[in-house]
Amino acid sequence: NSLSLLGLQSSLKGESLETMSNMKRMLLLLLIILKATGPATSGYPCRCFSTGFCNCRLCAYTSVPQDLPADITSLDLRSNHIQTLNQSDFSRYTSLQRLQLNKNDISTVQNRTFFMTNLTYLDFYQNQLSSLPGDAF
Repeated sequence: NSLSLLGLQSSLKGESLETMSNMKRMLLLLLIILKATGPATSGYPCRCFSTGFCNCRLCAYTSVPQDLPADITSLDLRSNHIQTLNQSDFSRYTSLQRLQLNKNDISTVQNRTFFMTNLTYLDFYQNQLSSLPGDAF
């Protein structure tokens, strides 16, 4: 008899029924613990560097984080779950020069969202936008 679980092979030829039962209980307990803690809210934590760059890619954000250093110059928000951008989302990041927002679910951009005087690069592809307001910038 051979038990295959999560790609691991374990030979149970000499194992008693009690040992198998204990293994099943331990596995069940592990699954319950994993279920109780739930999935992480983000695949990776947002990381900011002394260079002024914040890497918030794949963090499962649904909105622009407001707890980053105010003096960042480059922000990577690719591959999150942001749907709407509004005027206040970037208002504290006045030094922002480079902004990557591609591969989100952005369908709405409100007026004056990108009213940042230093912004020179905006990456916006693979979103759900059909139009931008005339005064988004």
